[in-house]
Amino acid sequence: DVAERLTRQAARAFPLGPSERRPLEDLARDADARARSFGDVEWMAAIARRTDALRRTAILTLAEDALQRGDAAYALRCAGRLIEREACDERARSIAIRAHLQCGSDAEAIREYRDYRRALREEIGVDAVPGDETDEALQAFVNAMRR
Repeated sequence: DVAERLTRQAARAFPLGPSERRPLEDLARDADARARSFGDVEWMAAIARRTDALRRTAILTLAEDALQRGDAAYALRCAGRLIEREACDERARSIAIRAHLQCGSDAEAIREYRDYRRALREEIGVDAVPGDETDEALQAFVNAMRR
């Protein structure tokens, strides 16, 4: 309950101050250990899934805040943690693309987009088109290149 309240509050408080970031960082870090400790206990599966969802929300919130503060390197680390667990996480991919663009790493942004398309193709077996959030991140790049 406390973790849910923290993630909801933080998502409405951009930019986050250190006092808002710290509990989210703790949640993101501690959730990994808790999920591993659940092991294969069937009745704990629901708790493990909820913990993982809260962890993901905390990491995404931290990443979005980092982008707003201009800390693209931190946003990339956050996105990378999520992409490592789920290659088709569109929100994490979108953050990674925007972070690369914020750093001026246009080639890396394009590589990230292509990696995402490849992951979607491997996951669902067709040449899928990324969703709106990823398209918006890439469109920002295209618009910037036209200027």
